[in-house]
Amino acid sequence: MCETTANMEEIKRDYDRNGFVIIRGYLLAEELQELRDQTHWFFEENPLEGGKKGLLKNMQNHDAWFKEQLLHGKHVPMLKTLLEDDLEPATAAWFDKPPGQGNVIDPHFDAVGSPRVPRTGCTIWIALDQADEGNGCLFYAPGSHKNVHEDKIPLDGFDDAGAATPAEVEPGDAGVHSALTVHWSGVSRSDRTRRAVSFFYWGASSKIDPDLRSSQQKAPRRIEVNRPSNRPIRQDHIRPLLADHDGRRIGVAGHQRRHDGRVDDT
Repeated sequence: MCETTANMEEIKRDYDRNGFVIIRGYLLAEELQELRDQTHWFFEENPLEGGKKGLLKNMQNHDAWFKEQLLHGKHVPMLKTLLEDDLEPATAAWFDKPPGQGNVIDPHFDAVGSPRVPRTGCTIWIALDQADEGNGCLFYAPGSHKNVHEDKIPLDGFDDAGAATPAEVEPGDAGVHSALTVHWSGVSRSDRTRRAVSFFYWGASSKIDPDLRSSQQKAPRRIEVNRPSNRPIRQDHIRPLLADHDGRRIGVAGHQRRHDGRVDDT
């Protein structure tokens, strides 16, 4: 998707109102395939324990391609516009919810526990697979970025019912949300994968407050984001599987990764 002035205005309006925006078809087919390939090669070359648990941050510290995307990816100008600020890159991350996995991401906002003032920042979350309620999609609480929330996880008063918006997406779609927007995800009740890559940034004008950092260090909070679910599975939420779902492994024959992290045809 190419952001024109008109649709960028619409994206900005939705982001400011809701604290998030879903962008359909954000990656072109070849861009999506490259992201899948690079993710596959990342774990081939970096068998890190976090990837086995479904959440791995700071991929940019282990791979030149992900560092380049974090610093100069096609999303960077758009996120600057949404934040109305320059960006301070923070992390490139991998999310994987294997079929039937019982882990959940509890209601939280990304700036939780941060000693930064102001807590301005945003994340772009790019789907590698179809995501819906059946395989544990994200949920957003519209307008929650405008409220003040406790520095804890889980946050009380948020669940899949009511005004929550499920981020049901197709591969290549992207969700962008504020660092103050409350979001979460449930268990996967399907035999489909739900993988994604995200890039998180602080606003460049957001700075660490030494006094706030000192006070937080004296009274640390236990924050657990990714944990096994103790919620019962509601049978009425199970959706039929799509027969045409693309269940291929990431990676594609006929490509070779160069030492600079890019891809050449062979």
